[in-house]
Amino acid sequence: MALTDVGKSLRVTADDGSRPITVAFDHELVSDVLHRVSWTGGYSNLFVIDASENLMTRASVMPPEASLDPDSAEKFSQDAVHADSTIGMLMATVRTARDGVAVQVRLPRTQADVSDVSEPEALPA
Repeated sequence: MALTDVGKSLRVTADDGSRPITVAFDHELVSDVLHRVSWTGGYSNLFVIDASENLMTRASVMPPEASLDPDSAEKFSQDAVHADSTIGMLMATVRTARDGVAVQVRLPRTQADVSDVSEPEALPA
C-alpha cells in the first residue's frame, strides 16, 4: 500500500477525529487484540497480518454503542467467539457474515463491533 493510499484505508474515525490503527498477527488472541483496541476508546482500523502467507486483512472496529443501528449486528457471544480464539479465526468468520454486516463480539473484558473485513491481500513489498 502506498503511503498516499493509507487515508483511504482508514475507514474508522474516533470521537476525537483521530483514525486509530491497531496491527495484529493472525495468531494473536481475540481477547488481547480487542483489549489493545480498547486503549483507543474502542475505535480502530485493524490490520491483521498472516506472515506465513504474506497476507494482510483489514477490518473496522467500533464500540457497540457507536453503531448507527445496533440491532443490525450479528451477535457473537462468548460461546461463539471464545477469548482464546485467534484474531485470524475471527476475521475469517466476519468475512462470511451476511452482506458485510457488523459482528458484535462480547468478551469478559471488552466488546466490539467488527465490520468491513476485507479479503486477504498481499503485503506490500
